[in-house]
Amino acid sequence: MANARWVLMWVAVVAQWACATDASVRLSAPVRLAGAVGAVPVASRGASGLAAAGEVQVGVAAAANLADAPAPVLVALQVPAEDAPGAPSRLDEVQRAVALAVPDFQIGFRYQRVPAMSGWATPKVRQQLAALPQVVGVTPDRDVSVSLAPGQLVQASQVKQATGWSGKGVRVAVVDSGIDSQHPDLVGRVVAQHCVGTCPAGPGLAPDEEGHGTHIAGIIAGQGKLAPVGIAPGSELMAVRVFGKTGKGSMSQVIAGLDWLAALPPAARPK
Repeated sequence: MANARWVLMWVAVVAQWACATDASVRLSAPVRLAGAVGAVPVASRGASGLAAAGEVQVGVAAAANLADAPAPVLVALQVPAEDAPGAPSRLDEVQRAVALAVPDFQIGFRYQRVPAMSGWATPKVRQQLAALPQVVGVTPDRDVSVSLAPGQLVQASQVKQATGWSGKGVRVAVVDSGIDSQHPDLVGRVVAQHCVGTCPAGPGLAPDEEGHGTHIAGIIAGQGKLAPVGIAPGSELMAVRVFGKTGKGSMSQVIAGLDWLAALPPAARPK
């Protein structure tokens, strides 16, 4: 239960941030490993010491600039409390009610655990959605991208030496551009894969065409064959691809990746 609460807490934080702010965000993120190759949607949109700082950039989707055209949106929902502990969530019921009430809303993601849905809406449809009692808010679905740039070293191998962490018994979800599971430093570390958005190998595989996710994975669990050893080389990895080969995605895709993790059986989740 503690793991489930932890996952759901972070899903809720991301969903709340996406539905509540128009501010730009810049986060730190490292570059790729040496040698790196480089929620199910209802309607999908078409480690090492070598680490350096990069950035994540968030902006309003370009389609939102078209006054009357459908623009990508996130719809936060109010879901009634469960009738009893352990009872099924009524989220699906609420999502269906919204879809029936506003048939012109073009649905993208219907999340399984996050009380929200995504899609495309004209200004008129946005007003109709916002007027529904089940809807908490309607905001733009922002574009998100990861990029690689030189910067400060993470020194993962020094962290491991200082802490003595092995990572044994730990499972880490990397929600990023995927993971190259055949990278010499990561062979045997990836135990689960999922892809959101554009998936060249299907939704059950998360190959990394950009390189960012592979490097993050190496910082965590790199075996030290091509690059310095990771912080916790004994840990297992879950590759959740939400950014494509150009490093671009959307907040709805990031939420969908977290939603997939939250919907897994407890034994299969990060731990």
